[in-house]
Amino acid sequence: MVKKVLSPRKTVAKLKAYDPGKHAVDINLSANENPYDLPEELRAQVVKVSADLAFNRYPDPDARDLRAVIAKRYGLEPGNVVVGNGGDELLLSLLLAFGGESRSAVTFEPTFSMYKILCDVTSTPCVTLRRRDDFALPEAVADKVNQAKGDIVFVCSPNNPSGNLATEDEIVSLLEETDSLVVVDEAYEEFSRASIYKLLDTYPNLAILRTFSKAFSLAGLRVGYLLGSPEVILNIKKVKLPYNLNAFSQAAAKILLANEDYFEKVISEILAERERVFNAVQALPGLEAYPSFANFILIKSERSGPELWRKLLSKSILVRDFDGAAGLENCLRVTIGSPEQNSALIDVLANGG
Repeated sequence: MVKKVLSPRKTVAKLKAYDPGKHAVDINLSANENPYDLPEELRAQVVKVSADLAFNRYPDPDARDLRAVIAKRYGLEPGNVVVGNGGDELLLSLLLAFGGESRSAVTFEPTFSMYKILCDVTSTPCVTLRRRDDFALPEAVADKVNQAKGDIVFVCSPNNPSGNLATEDEIVSLLEETDSLVVVDEAYEEFSRASIYKLLDTYPNLAILRTFSKAFSLAGLRVGYLLGSPEVILNIKKVKLPYNLNAFSQAAAKILLANEDYFEKVISEILAERERVFNAVQALPGLEAYPSFANFILIKSERSGPELWRKLLSKSILVRDFDGAAGLENCLRVTIGSPEQNSALIDVLANGG
């Protein structure tokens, strides 16, 4: 007799597995990664520290050393910091702690898709409010969140995939005029140099998500962290897995924070390239580039976005096609790569792309 496999929860049955859209290409500009791997000097430091790790022992479940370094960076206490296996895990833990069927979350679309996905995973009802045509948050944003009865509000700033910032006044209005836990995702802050972390001293209902995956070239080791009030952090720690961040990733992240000067130089180059790509695209007929404060640019085609995506793929250049998302018809998101990669992209776009 062939037995049936236990069916998943009804919520899970409705979900689709996340598809990152990977393809074997020469130039990958689809995932907002830093185009530069760690230099040999930093790589050697990471390898050296790994030699001293006891691989047979569990990592520090509280990541005390790493949390202390991160806290010092912001003038906070370790109790204001929790670290995780990438930012996505911390978003999941936050929803496990503060979401659920009796709570509701609010997002502003178009934005990072994982907010809605993780709400579905945790059975947290999610209300999606539309951004304005320029991708700014809605007018009277706090009133709209109150009307939606949002317990948790996700604000991506710079926003993925549009690249624009939420203003500090907008964030403050959400903090002061709603009873929501306001989660500001600053995954791309290093490229905008505009953080609102100083508001943590005033607003216990603020949480800020950060990552080592973008500016710090550590996407492969999956290190994220969340800043918040001790109460927020404590409740997230209650639901996160006990050994969620491995010892190697903890050690590597500490080394990178001690070498921020190197990454400042890399970030400056990426910013210069961002301006070059933006100006080049704006000069091409049939294409519109949106101003960005991140390490990517959103491009809209007057013709077919999917057709342009296929044309780039045929030249072994992979970008992210957002044509199916609300408000992003015929739009592509292009990560800023190395100067050589960016020149190859511009050449294809300029020659019939």
